[in-house]
Amino acid sequence: MVTSILFFPNEILSQILGDECLSNGDLGRAECTCKLFRANIQEHVAPRRKYTFWVDSIDRPSWRLVRYLLENPKLGEQFVEINVKWERRIAGNPDTWTKDWKWKGKEISRIRKMCTKWNLNPRITFNILRGKNSEALLPLLLCFTPNLKSLDLGDIDRKIINYNRSEHKLALRALVGSSDEIGPPRGIYSEESQRFMPQNHSLFIFDTLEHQNRNGFLEGSGKLTPGLSNLEHFSLGAPGKDEKPFNAQDLFPVFCFPKIKSIHASGLIDNDDDLYSIAQYKPNSRKVSPVKHLTLETYRRERSTILPFDHLKRIARITRNLETLTIRNRSSRMCESTKKSDEKLARRFLKYNQDTLNPTRLRINGGSFNDAGVYDEDVERREDLARRWRLFEHTQTRSRDLKPSPLLALKPEILSRILSYLKRKDVFNLMLSSKALYEPCYEDIWSGFAFLASYYDLDTDFTYKHSLTDDEAGHLNNVISSIGTTGIRCLENLEVESSFLSDWSHSYEREDVLKHIGKEIHRGEAPKFKSLHLNFASYGFSDRSLDPYDDQKPGPDFLSAVKQYSEQKSCQEFSLRIQMNIQSAALFSRCDITKLTNLQLDARFRRLRDAKNELTEFTSLLAAVSGQLKVLTLGGNHYGKRPKGLNSLWEPLEALQQTVSSLKSVTSFTVKHGYLFHPSFLLLPPENVKVLSYVGRMSPSWWRKFAKHPFTGVERLNLSCDGLQSHEARSLKLLGEETYKSSVDFQLEGLEISGLKWLSINENERSVYPADFFERALKNNSQLSPYCLQAIVKNKRDVFTKMMKAKMPHIIKTCGNQLSQQLTKALEGYTQDFATEFLLDKKPLQMDFEKIMEDSSLERLIKQFENEYGPSFVSLCSETLRKHLGKNKNEGKADKKSPGDSRLSESSESDFSYEEAYSDDTSDDDDDDEDSDGDNGNDNAHGWADDGGSDGWDPANGVVDRIWATGSPVSYESAESPSESEDDDDDDYSDYTHSDDETKFLNDPIEDAPGAKKSYI
Repeated sequence: MVTSILFFPNEILSQILGDECLSNGDLGRAECTCKLFRANIQEHVAPRRKYTFWVDSIDRPSWRLVRYLLENPKLGEQFVEINVKWERRIAGNPDTWTKDWKWKGKEISRIRKMCTKWNLNPRITFNILRGKNSEALLPLLLCFTPNLKSLDLGDIDRKIINYNRSEHKLALRALVGSSDEIGPPRGIYSEESQRFMPQNHSLFIFDTLEHQNRNGFLEGSGKLTPGLSNLEHFSLGAPGKDEKPFNAQDLFPVFCFPKIKSIHASGLIDNDDDLYSIAQYKPNSRKVSPVKHLTLETYRRERSTILPFDHLKRIARITRNLETLTIRNRSSRMCESTKKSDEKLARRFLKYNQDTLNPTRLRINGGSFNDAGVYDEDVERREDLARRWRLFEHTQTRSRDLKPSPLLALKPEILSRILSYLKRKDVFNLMLSSKALYEPCYEDIWSGFAFLASYYDLDTDFTYKHSLTDDEAGHLNNVISSIGTTGIRCLENLEVESSFLSDWSHSYEREDVLKHIGKEIHRGEAPKFKSLHLNFASYGFSDRSLDPYDDQKPGPDFLSAVKQYSEQKSCQEFSLRIQMNIQSAALFSRCDITKLTNLQLDARFRRLRDAKNELTEFTSLLAAVSGQLKVLTLGGNHYGKRPKGLNSLWEPLEALQQTVSSLKSVTSFTVKHGYLFHPSFLLLPPENVKVLSYVGRMSPSWWRKFAKHPFTGVERLNLSCDGLQSHEARSLKLLGEETYKSSVDFQLEGLEISGLKWLSINENERSVYPADFFERALKNNSQLSPYCLQAIVKNKRDVFTKMMKAKMPHIIKTCGNQLSQQLTKALEGYTQDFATEFLLDKKPLQMDFEKIMEDSSLERLIKQFENEYGPSFVSLCSETLRKHLGKNKNEGKADKKSPGDSRLSESSESDFSYEEAYSDDTSDDDDDDEDSDGDNGNDNAHGWADDGGSDGWDPANGVVDRIWATGSPVSYESAESPSESEDDDDDDYSDYTHSDDETKFLNDPIEDAPGAKKSYI
């Protein structure tokens, strides 16, 4: 019989309930289970409670905790550890936009008193009461935690909104709730966000500490909050690829906490490299730090950031009790030895901590003192190698007693296939696990390298596995320089971006590895090398050269070595892949083009004059391609404003078509990115193409040509078609080409393509296809596989679901408002009838008069809802859904109309008169120095003049139904929860208005404050 957990001794129960795997929520639920669990948790677990403080989490747990602590401050005494997690708002993801917190009137007065008592500055008080940035709550929370022992700030994210360069408008909306202010969004956001940031330091918690400036004067409050007075362990940062920088000077006051024992900080930068701080501070020379264990690591992703030697000397001067010390303060771009300065710093720390610090327990950039007292800069590396060797020997000893794994019996071909799915570090660990796997794993590790400008955006399996980071390259350089390696003989594939071959790379470690590879290829030490991918697509060379400014760059020597190597190989033994734009034409002369099997050529035109020049270059480059080319990808672009003289491109476009048609060896052909110089130009594939892809913006004339061509031999067709911009549609109409209001009015009336084995259709909110395209394509290609049809249906389902998901809140809000009005009006009538009847009967006023009135009125309301309002509400919802789904026969014609500005209708000439009023036909648009991007315009011709950019279509303001071409406004508020507030008991809260002290630094009125108005010029 199994023993019940209720019969376990308290000692065992406390171990179970005190396990780190149980969160505070789990403990709360356990307390509600039974009295035994509750008593055990309160006695053994609660006094050492751990808490995770979430900054700007969508559920706002930190705000709720502080609200509870204001009523029950005793709970804070249980906290012994706080770990901070950061979940900032993301401008491009409205689901992360945390709502502002609202305080009650009594809570506001209590918060003011607490902030005054512990000398929290007005900026902190303002942000706490404003309810926007929950980071400001951390200093207040530390006022309730006198028994706190450990504080981990985690990977600090100082931005209140995370956004990229094109999302300033969205960031402003996420910050203040709207983006209607007058002025540039970038400037307004910068001004608004400063109100919610710390006053003098990187975090609010450091605004409460006492700092010593460069002149020796003390700044800030000298009063520590209870949570910091007894703090023993402090940490911040999260080493890794996502590490964020932190100003080291803000950390100096932590050294002087009265009971601090250990400090671990990573991602440190100097004040001069910090964009958020201009003040200069130094460690407090008037105090002695009690810290015993210290670890300081600089920001590894910045190539030039190191902590000044003067700062580290000052830190050493205030320490007297260190037992362990680790400092990693070496820049990734440092190639020379830092042994002399490291030893000097190490001896300085030993001087001030001679009674407690053992020389062998000290690490400065991996160096330390050996048992003989001599400083060795490679101690850490030797210890790591020894640890790995012990692990290897332990694994070998265990393997002798075990049966061989079935993995060892696999054929080399199968094993190499398995290894291709593993990361490099996993393959390395597998290599150490078995001697039988050493050779295949070693060959897999060296089989390929990818030299990318950014190793955070990896879009292929090869780059994901073989991308080389600066740290990995630095370690590899050390191995090559110290013991050498024969791994280059296993090299098979390389991918190199242009920055590593030109004069503008800053990754010196990876450059050194690439130079070594180039030398080994030149010496013939890479016999298996069979593939090179040169990626020049993302960079222009109109003002740069492939020749470096100095002899340290690997570009010319590497390309020369590869060209010499490839000329000695056959087309079956070596292949070349190039991604380039038209400005990188000089690359062809540096490569063996006879081995080119994969070419991507991108256009960069934005004006008609540039298009003519690039079109000529396109034709000449493709004419020079050899007969070994298998994959050809041509990338187009789009004009910044309405081009004039498009018809002058037809003759050179015909020359381009003839050149492409002559490439008989091409089996895969792709045209993508906008269009190739002319929206109506259909570049037909060579005759032997099996895989064909068209991705970009297509005009009606393009579709007519597409429908008439049979595409004989094509087995796989991939389409992703968007509509044209309004200025492009106007240009085509002026040329006499066919235009339409929407795709529902346009039909091909015939489609010649047949014999397809696979058809891939990519649809999104900007996609535009002829109304009868899918029907005719499926009819002509009955042999399409079920998987292909399933993918098409799934894509259409996803597009439809996404659009209806945006419409649903508006539908619910419309129907719900009407039901709310009906119920409110009926309830008012019932209460009035009850009061009238009560007065007519002249009954004495009873103690439960209100309850009788509520029960009577609600009972009548429920009956009327069941008999009348309920069926009426269902009927209303059904009619609304039919209307939005386009199934209402009476509105069938209206559904086909395109939403938007009537000026863009084909039957109206207002769009052309409007354009001509501000343009001169005698002037050439190409002479303008500045392009006007049509993507940012508000006018939209819809359908075939659809906005191809994401900036023109805002799902928060409106949704355009691309299937039935109907427009449905959707308010952003409707996407929120129907309840305005998540707290039902907050009906007595009042909006916060700041005090006189807080107006000293706030000139702008508070958002949502009564009578507050803003204007930006």
